[in-house]
Amino acid sequence: MPPTAPSRRRNEELLSAIHEATLAELAERGFSGVTFEGVARRARTSKPVLYRRYPSRAELVLAAVHAREPLPVLDAPTGELRADLLSLFSAHEARYHRLGAGVIRGLLAELPQERANETLAAGSILTHTTLRALVAQARADGKLGPREVPDAVLDTPIALLRHEFLMLGRVPSRAQVEEILDLIYLPLLRLHSGAAAPSGR
Repeated sequence: MPPTAPSRRRNEELLSAIHEATLAELAERGFSGVTFEGVARRARTSKPVLYRRYPSRAELVLAAVHAREPLPVLDAPTGELRADLLSLFSAHEARYHRLGAGVIRGLLAELPQERANETLAAGSILTHTTLRALVAQARADGKLGPREVPDAVLDTPIALLRHEFLMLGRVPSRAQVEEILDLIYLPLLRLHSGAAAPSGR
């Protein structure tokens, strides 16, 4: 075994303990109650160790969120567009519930503007890529029309869910997710892809 392996393993264990402690502090005290002292005590480490890794409370929390609550991805699409979209959006809704609006809003308020923008953009790009793949497959299968769907349309649910969560401070319910899907998103996809109108309309 290389001589660096034990040190690397200890470092991974320490980071895991820090992430666990940070999320536990978030759950108990909310974003505003998270402190370096509290996390250090719970993780059984020291404040200087934390300060060396994280320049601010927001970066400490962001690292824990990225490690333990990553953005949802759809690992095994079924090929049924509505079911796959509902699965993806429901996973986002569940993540919002676990984190709470206060955590994300606190992060965006305390992170430097450029870093906050990068964080939002990274999430949007990941979700956009998933949506693009699902819609492309639906077009190839004849479940949508043949036309390319504009990015502004493709990203509609991202904007709507983010508005609920960040601007209004509300976690969307499953019923709201289904409303966005059935009343707004799927009709927009059909319209802009040039799909034939459903029979009877």
